[in-house]
Amino acid sequence: MGKYGGMRRSYLKEYRKILYNNYVLEGTLFKHLAEIDQACNKRMEIIVPSMICLIKCPLSAVWLITGINFTYAVR
Repeated sequence: MGKYGGMRRSYLKEYRKILYNNYVLEGTLFKHLAEIDQACNKRMEIIVPSMICLIKCPLSAVWLITGINFTYAVR
């Protein structure tokens, strides 16, 4: 079980006890946690490079927020 699967398991155990117990009784808990971990890892592969790009080029962050294209405004 990966990092995100472990976080999901803790969440289910603490806040969604009935759902957690259903997964355990049905024998599908680890399958569910693996799917969650895989989905989170895919999302992180997309989000992290975008965040790095925004840090390296702050004007792109302004463009994303406001929709203003600064390449034309600077010319």
